[in-house]
Parts: sequence; structure tokens; C-alpha cells
Amino acid sequence: MAAAIALAGYEVVLYDRFEEVIAPVLQRQGIELSGVSTQGFARLEKVTTDLKEALIEKGLILVVLPAFAHAYIAEHIAPLLEKNDRLILSPGSTGGAFEFRKILVEHGAPEGVKVGETDTLIYTCQITSPGQVKIMGVKDHLGMAALPAKDTQTLLEPLKEIYPQAYAEKNVLFTGLNNMNPIFHVFPTLANLGWMEATQGNFRFYYDGITASVARLIEAVDRERIALCQSFGVWTVSAIEWQKKLYGAKGDTLPQALHSNRSYEEIQSPRSKDNRFLTQDVPMGLVPMAEIAKIADIPTPFMDSAILMASEIMGEEYRATGRNLDAMGLSGLNKEELLRRV
Repeated sequence: MAAAIALAGYEVVLYDRFEEVIAPVLQRQGIELSGVSTQGFARLEKVTTDLKEALIEKGLILVVLPAFAHAYIAEHIAPLLEKNDRLILSPGSTGGAFEFRKILVEHGAPEGVKVGETDTLIYTCQITSPGQVKIMGVKDHLGMAALPAKDTQTLLEPLKEIYPQAYAEKNVLFTGLNNMNPIFHVFPTLANLGWMEATQGNFRFYYDGITASVARLIEAVDRERIALCQSFGVWTVSAIEWQKKLYGAKGDTLPQALHSNRSYEEIQSPRSKDNRFLTQDVPMGLVPMAEIAKIADIPTPFMDSAILMASEIMGEEYRATGRNLDAMGLSGLNKEELLRRV
């Protein structure tokens, strides 16, 4: 996103807390971009590991990180923000805006800071070598909402200038419960873990790893997500229809749709269990969905099973460490109170 926005003519400041991660970009003061979208070397205005230095330049703040990093950023950015600063989690995963705003308040952020989230990452992309990124696909739709929803238009205006496919969702339940990453990532990872560990990820995650049987697990957990959406009046589509809407995929079955999605063709499997398909999409995806389902009294046996299996495999109790109701600041709320909150 930093490279593409810079190549579009904007001044971009890039921050990362880890010097070893950002070193190739620091060295060149930019990023080489290739693939199906904008291409070329994108020179950045500033590259830094100092968050305070990054925020000297005023503008739209995009938090483009795995969801498990959101809490760290919220805690450290809170005392540096000014009234009316605009901040978008891209994406928020599920419950991102809830957690982020709760931490901002606890750590002294000024009133008036605008917080929103998108429902997905705009690009399907991979780092190909240090300081180089390849974009395999650009999504046709990018939903965005603020918490509370009255701030959505203020955040949407600058985002839509960069990405015309961005549009306003009704509230952050729409963006959070339409987070499809845990739907497409978690059960396929669990089902393919033996193959993943035996081959160090030497197979295509979507093309080879999602067979008809694995697709049934995807559709089972997606039915629970759809029921949750319907309970809160959140418009949604099924997993296969999402593939068709965002990627123009075709086919009568989910495997057919995935295999027609050329953006997925080159995506290899993770090499081990230690990847964001479990470390992000379970605690920051399935856990908050299953927790919000408690408020609506919606059963989630497949989500619960995936959370239990992932917790055992990873040696971490994701119900406790993930975005539960307490972490999102939603403990004790009933359904009507949650709707008023958003």
C-alpha cells in the first residue's frame, strides 16, 4: 500500500517497529512494486522505526499490519495523537476498531480521534525479495466503517481518493463480520497441517490445499458467520459469492471458484503452523465472531472446534488471549446495546 500510494503521487511515511524488517526499505528509501497493478520503484517521503517521528507529518494514518499487532500500535500511538487525527485499520480483521478504540481511551488519546477499519486488505500480494512486493490481484470492493458510524464519511473521503472502490458500510459489525480471512484460512490450515510440515509448504494453498472435503469445512464455518450476520442485520454473501464479487471468480462449487481465481494461482502454503492463518485469524477472527455470537445467542460449533484445535496445536488459549468480549470492551452488553455502540 505504501508503494502504490506513493506511485500515485502522494507523500508517504512508512513506519515499522522492527529495524530488521524495514532495513531493505530504509536502505533504498523506497519499495520496488511489480505485478498486475501499479509498477515501478516507489520512493517514500520517510522510512522510520520511530513512531513519534513518523507522526510529525500530518495526514491519514493507515495501520496495515497483522491484527495481533493492533494492540501494540494502539497503546504506543495513543499519547502521540492529536484531536481529529484520522486512523484506519486496513483491515481491522474482526473487532479491530472495538479493541483499538478501547486501548486508545485507556492510554490517553484525545477525544475527537477518528477510528475506522476496512473489511479486507485491498491487495492480494507477497514479498518476493527484500524491499520488493508483487501484487497478484486488486479487489473490486473495499468496505469501510468508523466506530462510531457517524465518523465514517470523514474517514471515507481521503480513502476513496486513493482507492475509488472504497465505500461506506453501515457500521463496524458489517466490516468485522464480513472478514473472510478466518473463513478461508483456518480450516484449510488445520486440515493441511501434516502436508504443510512435511513439505515446508511446497504446495499451492488454495489450488492444491482446498479440495472438496476441505471446502465443506469452509462452508460449515461460513454458515455460522452468515447466521451471525443475519442476527445483527448485517448484509453479507456466502464464501463462494464473495469470491465472485471481489475477484470475478466463476464456478458452481467453492473449489471451482477458488481454482478460477488467478490472484490465488501463485500463492504457496505457509511453511509451518507459525503463520498468520492461525496466529491472526483464530484469535482476531474466529474468537471475536464466536464471542459476539454469544450476545446474539447464535451457536458456533465449527468456530468453537477450530478455536479449540488451534489453541491445542499452538499451545495458547486463544479464547483468553484473543479478542474476547472484554478485550473489545463489549462485556455485559446485550444485543441492543451493542447496536447502539456501533
